[in-house]
Amino acid sequence: MKHGKLFAAILFLLAVLLCLACCGAEEDALKEEEAVLYFSSFAGGGYEYTAKVDDPSVVRCGTRYVYEEHAEEIDGASFDYIVTFTGLKPGSTTVTIYGRSPVMENEDSIYTVSVDEDLHVTLTPVRAISFFYVYRNGEINYDSYRITLDKDGYYVSVSEEPAEPFSDAAAKALMDVIDRYDVASWDGFAESRDYVLDGEGFWLEITLTDGTRVLARGDNAFPEHYFDAMGEMWEILTR
Repeated sequence: MKHGKLFAAILFLLAVLLCLACCGAEEDALKEEEAVLYFSSFAGGGYEYTAKVDDPSVVRCGTRYVYEEHAEEIDGASFDYIVTFTGLKPGSTTVTIYGRSPVMENEDSIYTVSVDEDLHVTLTPVRAISFFYVYRNGEINYDSYRITLDKDGYYVSVSEEPAEPFSDAAAKALMDVIDRYDVASWDGFAESRDYVLDGEGFWLEITLTDGTRVLARGDNAFPEHYFDAMGEMWEILTR
């Protein structure tokens, strides 16, 4: 009789362990099928985020804000914007995370979302222009150009005039110039030659959707390939 009770107890324990193992396996599988992005900001001036999936039949996108411990939604409270992707069917689509702030320039991120036959989700950053600003001064009277990405496409403001649509093809052409001349390597350039009386100065700010940032300025001093790159950019901007 005692042996029977002991045997039953052992079977019960094995069943519990098996159940826990299965639950753990299911949780691991869920983690493998999902992909997660984290964006950090702060309330009262920081970025507020929204996510847009081009084809929601391929992947489900869940979003939530998580504030720092013991903090409410008050100015200065830091938070994470968490985006979770769950595969629904094999395929590929694009997701854009729009970051908007009342005091900072737009910050957008774009990813290609791929879902395989096992519904595993893979995210690949897309390299495109999120924000672009260029100012030049010299003997020629140059316009300034501010390009931003919005939910319905690109817009350009010329010399602080009201923004107008800017074609995706032109934005891609600018991106090709940025890559071809490695303009990202200009970040941090800040040189001046005060003894030159006539010449050119420039200010360039770029934010790309893969997180790359460029801030460069010069006064009669220029980074490598400046005139080739700027010349091609100007052809695109002034068409």
